[in-house]
Amino acid sequence: MESRREKFSLSSSSVDEDTVSVVSYDSAFFEETQIEQSEECKKVLNKVATSVSQLKNFCDQPTKICKQLTAILDLYFNKAKYRKDVAEELWRCGYASYAIRMFAALKDKDTRKSGIFKPFRLVVHVLWAYTSYSENLSRDLTDTGEDNGLIEEVCDFLSQPHNTPTEMMKNKDKEHIIMSTISVLRNIATYKHTVPRFQDMDVFNLVKRYSDIDKKDIKLITYTTMALIATEKQAKELTAGLDTFQYIVRLMSLAVGRDDINRIKERYMSSDLVLYLNKLTIDGDIVAILKTNILDTFFKMLKAPDREERLRTTICLYNISFNPNGREAIRQHKNLYPCLTTIEKLEKDPEIKHNLQGLLANLNPESAPPSRLISKTRHILINYNKEDTGMVKKIVERITAAGIEIWIDYKLGHCDLLGAISEAVAESSVVVVCLSEPFRQDPWCKGVAYKAIEHKKTFIPLCMQYKYKPEGWLEFFIPNERRYIDFSNRADFESSLQQFLQELKNPSFSLGTLKNALDYVKDTKDDFEKDPDAAIFDETKEGCDQVESALAQPESASFQQVISNPIPNHVEKMDTEKVKRWFIKNDLSKLTEKMKGMDGKRLWELQCMKVQNRDIYDNFLVSEYGLTGEELLNFDTALRNLVSLS
Repeated sequence: MESRREKFSLSSSSVDEDTVSVVSYDSAFFEETQIEQSEECKKVLNKVATSVSQLKNFCDQPTKICKQLTAILDLYFNKAKYRKDVAEELWRCGYASYAIRMFAALKDKDTRKSGIFKPFRLVVHVLWAYTSYSENLSRDLTDTGEDNGLIEEVCDFLSQPHNTPTEMMKNKDKEHIIMSTISVLRNIATYKHTVPRFQDMDVFNLVKRYSDIDKKDIKLITYTTMALIATEKQAKELTAGLDTFQYIVRLMSLAVGRDDINRIKERYMSSDLVLYLNKLTIDGDIVAILKTNILDTFFKMLKAPDREERLRTTICLYNISFNPNGREAIRQHKNLYPCLTTIEKLEKDPEIKHNLQGLLANLNPESAPPSRLISKTRHILINYNKEDTGMVKKIVERITAAGIEIWIDYKLGHCDLLGAISEAVAESSVVVVCLSEPFRQDPWCKGVAYKAIEHKKTFIPLCMQYKYKPEGWLEFFIPNERRYIDFSNRADFESSLQQFLQELKNPSFSLGTLKNALDYVKDTKDDFEKDPDAAIFDETKEGCDQVESALAQPESASFQQVISNPIPNHVEKMDTEKVKRWFIKNDLSKLTEKMKGMDGKRLWELQCMKVQNRDIYDNFLVSEYGLTGEELLNFDTALRNLVSLS
């Protein structure tokens, strides 16, 4: 028997009168159902608004808030289809500020005392229930415009002597409150813009204290929270130790296909777990990660019916494919690699399909869409993450109004996105990178950046996130001598825009005449060794004016002065064999041939060159040693870590 949905989709030319009557009936039925649902939703939201308005007068009196909180929490279980609506209504009603006040009023109370545990549990449970459904609510909890947001209050709560792991295990109520509170933090941390706030407060080490407790639910909550908020260094420690990553992968493998059961019984789903692991596939130790059965699990998840599960799996695989060891492991997997092409051809979801296309392009660079190189470069390409679309659109409107041609993907609609981006990068004069944590974790953004580096494009960095400190591969775009243009503060938009326009009007960025300074450095390694200044700044070379304008080198410092800085002892001791091992350790095996003969002294010379002028450094590595965009980023990260040891 055909379903209502199937009958409703039949064309009029292929149905008889009886079927047509059914179609008409079903159409009326759906309209009536939608009206009923709309009315029901209004009642639910009115109930939320009423409860919140009653709460605000009693935030500092915990014993008087249970009725209202219970009413809000009951909606989570009894009106599940409206969870997102309820979460957004809580945000609109300003619930975040009330929740922070309630938590602050309860955090110093003894949960063993009468009348404390119940309201505390309700405050935390309402936050746990709805933060996973509203990014707006989560943002307000972390950035209220006041001195303390929820993260600060939670840090204070977890730091108290009576909330240590040892003390927690003495009291079931305390254990319940602490673990539920950490679960709230985990929900909030899934929104990538909030991650730097957690790192500033060093929440990682506070949570880590509880991870040694040998209980399944505690390990799951602490491990997954740590995975989301880890810095690059902490992520490598988490994955190198294997226990954390392997534990999550094992649970994820068991959960595939059982999400409905696991959500209620185990309090996690496989689609949740792959989301928690994503950051570790960017910052973690890929070699250690591949020692788990993660690729076997991803193979199963790619065939799962749940859209979020498949989407998040493709994102993780895409991130892994930027690492040479990751690429090789995927190619060698007997089940995963052969089915990727088939899945990509059959996939209907555009976002999943695009991820698969990017992944396959990384695995098979020779089959990626060719870039059509042309002689005249005219447009500005903007590389951004979709979470920053609002601000980016505002910038694009103003830049376009100033007569500057912009290429941006949201104007494309449905098309061969991979091919269009490859061509757009090749034809661009300048690539604008919109820096934020979501951008850093987005494999598409990383892929575009790699391609732009390979084409020797000039970059202009814009910051989309307040007080953001780029780490990992993003540090490549913020060299020592350069600062980004800050668009994170809406109040300063006009001044930031004028600064951006001025940067675009710089002679070195003139549309139609721009020739990247990198294209003018034609020196050889021998020339460089003989006379670095002459090799790079020979005024007889064609295009010298554009080079000087683009590089804007300060008169007070020369490359020769910088290179005379004392070389760190541990770098100086690196002979060619030690550098070769250093390449291999940092997943740069191909550089053992490309940069054959490199020793510690020459590594230090490259570091000094980078400090003096990033453009010259980039070009020297690309033109002289033939580094790809990916190799350039990875080498830069490894070199930065090496010299920082001093």
